[in-house]
Amino acid sequence: MKIRQFKSSALIGGLAAALTLAVLASGARAENAVRGTLPDDPMMLASTSVPATVTTSAKAKWGPVQVVIYKSKRALAIYRFGNFYREYPVVLGINPLGRKRFMYDARTPEGRYHITDKRVHDRWQYFLAIDYPNDKDQQIYHEEVRRGLIPREDNGAPFPIGGSIGIHGNDKPDDQARGINWTQGCIAMQSPDIAEVYSLVTVGTPVWVVQ
Repeated sequence: MKIRQFKSSALIGGLAAALTLAVLASGARAENAVRGTLPDDPMMLASTSVPATVTTSAKAKWGPVQVVIYKSKRALAIYRFGNFYREYPVVLGINPLGRKRFMYDARTPEGRYHITDKRVHDRWQYFLAIDYPNDKDQQIYHEEVRRGLIPREDNGAPFPIGGSIGIHGNDKPDDQARGINWTQGCIAMQSPDIAEVYSLVTVGTPVWVVQ
């Protein structure tokens, strides 16, 4: 009888330990799902709004710092060597839904970009330029022009694709604090946040913008 009781206790203890580990693992997965993680295949982010999990081999090719902008929750996340580091609130173009199609649509682009320039700015405190339009943006734009889907100016020419998009500070602190989208397509941050991000990134840092 004593042997049976010992086996039953061991079995119960083992089940309890297994259940605890399962709960902890589930919590970790939930935390990663909320934060968002970098993709094993970088191109996955071009077509999905929730990045897949990064692997050890992917961390090396991604480099030390990456930026992911989640339009749906108005957040900019910094990842360091594939690991979540910090998240900041942002606001977007006045017309936030969908990818940017042409200059005057007031939308924030979506896709994979890179920081091409970083500089102090009289109006925006700091400005981090990104390489919009990239090759994919150009391809889609020219196809939509061919199909007559881009609005035309008075002279009959299609609206240009636009450019000069970046991540910057703001001169509208009240709107920024209330989370009101006010830019023409850029990503705007609170002054202390853009200063910190500016210090973390370099020219060439990858920037994902996802819905």
